[in-house]
Amino acid sequence: MSRTGGGLPPVIILAEDDDAIRGLLTAILRRNFADHEVQPFSDGLPADAGIRQLLDQGRDVAMVVSDLVMPEMDGLELLDRTADADPAIARIILTGQGALDSAIKSLRMGVDDYLQKPFKESDLVRTLRGHLDRRALQRANEELRERLVYTHRYVGRLVEAVLVRFDRYLEPILAMPQVDGEQRQRAMRARRAMDLVARAYSVPSNYEDTFESVALADVLDGAIRSTLSGRPDADDPFTVLAPPRAPRLRTDPAAARIALTQILDNALSAGPGRATVTLLGQGRNWPDGVRADTLPVAVKEALSRGHVGVVVTNTAAITRDDEAYMRRVLAGELEEADSFRGLGLPLAQLYTSLLGGELLLQRRSKRSEVSLTVLLPGGTA
Repeated sequence: MSRTGGGLPPVIILAEDDDAIRGLLTAILRRNFADHEVQPFSDGLPADAGIRQLLDQGRDVAMVVSDLVMPEMDGLELLDRTADADPAIARIILTGQGALDSAIKSLRMGVDDYLQKPFKESDLVRTLRGHLDRRALQRANEELRERLVYTHRYVGRLVEAVLVRFDRYLEPILAMPQVDGEQRQRAMRARRAMDLVARAYSVPSNYEDTFESVALADVLDGAIRSTLSGRPDADDPFTVLAPPRAPRLRTDPAAARIALTQILDNALSAGPGRATVTLLGQGRNWPDGVRADTLPVAVKEALSRGHVGVVVTNTAAITRDDEAYMRRVLAGELEEADSFRGLGLPLAQLYTSLLGGELLLQRRSKRSEVSLTVLLPGGTA
């Protein structure tokens, strides 16, 4: 939840039962964090009451720095209660020598960091500044996400309005005797493309969940189903090779589904209609039979950085001109003389870039084979 505090500065809470150390730390914090209000407490119990009062007032509590051992409420209980009150508050524990087991326990409980006494002022300031900067970045991302939700809803309503009008006239037009089969197919493909755009800009009620981990296999399955839905008379043209452990990614499933669908659609239209889809997890989490020498160096490097990949390989006799055009699309360097060849590849490139990923092309002319690989940032454990 966003807290502004009515223009008041964010607050750093200090809980330390030793009067001398509390006075020293208060002076250090006020000297180095002049843009924050520092409120010291002599124990965890009054500190907890102070935090809750500030939150009730709408104040922004940025961080709680607490001693581990205090008589009325120890630091672990205080920081645990702080997380219940507002999980966005950064939590730092201070421990004495010989209390390493308790420090490790605090990290397991989700405390952001710990400092062992005695410590240098520079180490304390560097640690706290890092967590405050990270928290500020998280708040900025939350605000950006709120604006993104608004934009998605606006575009989504616009596309839905277009679809309503499109559907109103599509059926009677397709029923006209002068409309041939090819024209009907083109119209249905256009309708499907519009539906994909509408779904990409839809915002579900649990929008926050769309940024949680999503099984890449599920996203790919949705993409395959979306593509096949526009080809009711086609046999399943895909062979899917999955690794032992399902790759997971942290991204927006709607945008990922669009990118993958466009990749698959492009693979179908570029050749005889057979494609092999290979899922690649982080590191060497690959399906059986996939060799390192079959993957471009850029793909292997991305996987080593924690990305996950979907490789769509199609037997397609594309020419050098086709390859050059595709590479210009991927590089965003289309020329005026380029003829329109559909939105599949440009849309896939657009959505992949929005997701912070990469889209790579590999052509093996001797095998009449072309591979398109979408690489997306992988999920954390």
